[in-house]
Amino acid sequence: MGWLYVPGQPDSSSESLSRLPGVLAASCTSSGERRTFDAPAWRGRVHFVAAGFPCQPISVAGKRGERVEREADERWLWPVVRERIEQCEPEAVFLENVDRFLRHGFEDVQRDLRSMGFVVQQSLRTAEEAGAPHLRKRLFVVGVHRE
Repeated sequence: MGWLYVPGQPDSSSESLSRLPGVLAASCTSSGERRTFDAPAWRGRVHFVAAGFPCQPISVAGKRGERVEREADERWLWPVVRERIEQCEPEAVFLENVDRFLRHGFEDVQRDLRSMGFVVQQSLRTAEEAGAPHLRKRLFVVGVHRE
C-alpha cells in the first residue's frame, strides 16, 4: 500500500509516516515544492493523498477573497493540489482548511473532486473537539474514488 502525504506546514510528520510499513511519504512544505512535485511518478503507487493548502486568500486574517480574487492570488494552491491529485490518481483524498473555506472555495473543490470520480463528504470541527485549548474551526474533506 502507498500513501502520499502533502502537508500544508513544515513538520516532521512525513518523516514519521515514512517509517511505517508500506507508506510512501513525500513532504511538500512550500508552494514551490507543490508546484514542481513529480506526481505522475507516484501514479499506481499511491492510495491516499492528504493535503492542506494555504488559506490566506480566504481566511479572516487574509484577503478574504471571492472567486475572482482567490484565483488571481498566487497563494491559492487548490489548482496545484487538484492537478497533483489528477496525476497521482489516488483512491482517496483528505483535505483540510479553515472554516471559511466552506463558504469560499469548497464548492469549486467539491465539483473538481466529483468530476475526478470521488464521492465527497465534509465535516466542520473545532480544535477543541480534538483536545486543543482553542475554538478555531477547521473544515475536513474526504473524497473516496467510486471505483
